Amino acid sequence: MGFSSAGNGELPLTTQDLTLSERTFVRHLQELGWGRMERVRIVQGEVVMAPPLVTIRSIKLGDEPSPLVYGPVDFKLKRPVSLLLGHLRTIDDGEIRVIEVRGGLPFSMEIEESVDGGQLRARS
Repeated sequence: MGFSSAGNGELPLTTQDLTLSERTFVRHLQELGWGRMERVRIVQGEVVMAPPLVTIRSIKLGDEPSPLVYGPVDFKLKRPVSLLLGHLRTIDDGEIRVIEVRGGLPFSMEIEESVDGGQLRARS
């Protein structure tokens, strides 16, 4: 996985600061609700939407699924979304193994790294 120090790692604050692929990705986070996304491919800081993202939905047995309510098209991003997108923007070419989603927000992510000469290096 290549990390670019020169990439646009600025934190987006609202949906107006997002590219089309970032807006689509945020919508997928919201629609997933609870679960995880696996093998999220990143090229030049953008989430690659094809082939479709692999999502695994967590379902609590006995609970009624809450209806998905869409807010306004343009809104202020919650801090976890802003932080995730800012990080993704620094990746030239790579893959996030797992992004855990809780309540439609990114909670954590797993990336593979290797130790090379005492330095941690992200692996593709």
